[in-house]
Amino acid sequence: FRTAFADDTLAPLRIGAASCINPHYPLLPLRRAAERTDLDAFLLGGDTLYADGARTISGFRDKWYEALGREPHRLLRASTSLIATWDDHEVVDNFPGPDSDGIVDVARDRFFEFLPVRRQVPPERLWRSVRWGRTAEFFVLDARSERNRATGEYLSKEQFEWLKTGLSRCPARFKVVLNSVPISEFPGPLFGLQREDRWEGFPAQRTALLKHIDDEQIPGVLWVSGDFHLATAGRVSRTGPGSTAIEALVGPAGQRPNTSPTYPGKPQFDFASGLNNYTIIDLDPGTGTARLQFVDGDGRVFGDLSYAL
Repeated sequence: FRTAFADDTLAPLRIGAASCINPHYPLLPLRRAAERTDLDAFLLGGDTLYADGARTISGFRDKWYEALGREPHRLLRASTSLIATWDDHEVVDNFPGPDSDGIVDVARDRFFEFLPVRRQVPPERLWRSVRWGRTAEFFVLDARSERNRATGEYLSKEQFEWLKTGLSRCPARFKVVLNSVPISEFPGPLFGLQREDRWEGFPAQRTALLKHIDDEQIPGVLWVSGDFHLATAGRVSRTGPGSTAIEALVGPAGQRPNTSPTYPGKPQFDFASGLNNYTIIDLDPGTGTARLQFVDGDGRVFGDLSYAL
C-alpha cells in the first residue's frame, strides 16, 4: 500500500474508481483493477453491495459477506487502500433518507463494520474528507441518509456548509467530490424519470453549491459519481452554474447496462458507455490536469479523456 502523502507533498496521484458492484455478476473490472500495482487508492462510489431485502443485523451481514467474499473484491482490497461512500442499495433501492423503523441505522452500522471507514463525531456521520498532501483532498459525501425533501435538502445544512467551506479553504490542487448520485443535468425522458432521486431534484441546493464554486473560482474540482449503470465524462450543466465543472460517472463494475435507448452526448458530454468498467483517474498537480481512463473487464481502455481543472 502507498500511504497518503505528507501535508506538504505535491506529486502526481493515480486512483481507481467504480460503483454498482452486484455480486451476482462476474466483476471482471474489479479483477483487472486488482491486478494493477500503480493505484494509490480506490474509490467506491456506492452500491458496493445489493442489500435489498435485508432487515436485521444478521440479514445485512449475510449480504456483506456475500459481496465482499467474492474473489475480485478480496483481491482489490488486498491491492490498495479504499475510500468509500454508500448509495441506496447498501440499504434498500432508492431509499430517500432517514426512516422510523431503524433500517437505515442498522445498514449504516454494517457499512462501518465491513469497510475500512473510521467513525466520525457524531458516530453516525458518514461524510468526511481525506487529504493526500497538497495534491488532492477527497470530499466523501453522504447523499442519501440526510435528505429532507420537505425542506429541499439533498444534504443536511451541516453537511452542505461543511462542503462549501471545505472547498473554499482546501489547500490541495484538486478537490475530488465522491458523490454517489450525479450532480450533472441529464437530458431525455428516461433520465427525467429519476430526476427526483438525484441533485436535479433539489435545485436550490444544487444551484447554490455550483454557484458558490463558480463565484469563488475554486480550481481543481472534480465530481466522481455512480448509480446510473453508465460511464460518462463531461460538464455538469449545459448552461449557467456548473457549465465548466467536470463530472465522471464511474462503473458499473458488475451490472446490466443502463437501458436508455440513447446515451448522453455532445456538446455537454464527451463520453458515455454502458460497458462494465472501472476508471483510472490521474491527477497531475504540475499541469492541473485530470486524465480519465475507462477500462473494461478485458483490461481494454475504451475511453481516454483529459481535463484542465
